[in-house]
Amino acid sequence: MDLFTAMKISSSGMSLQRSRMNVISSNLANINTTRTPEGGPYRRKMV
Repeated sequence: MDLFTAMKISSSGMSLQRSRMNVISSNLANINTTRTPEGGPYRRKMV
């Protein structure tokens, strides 16, 4: 495994973690939300 392959793997993992953190923060921000703007119930987001 060369250096660039290792960096690509690390970059991919960090990108996934960023997506997970965005979803978690969105769920926490909407913890008290009962209705969406469309009128339906708020459903948690999942990765």
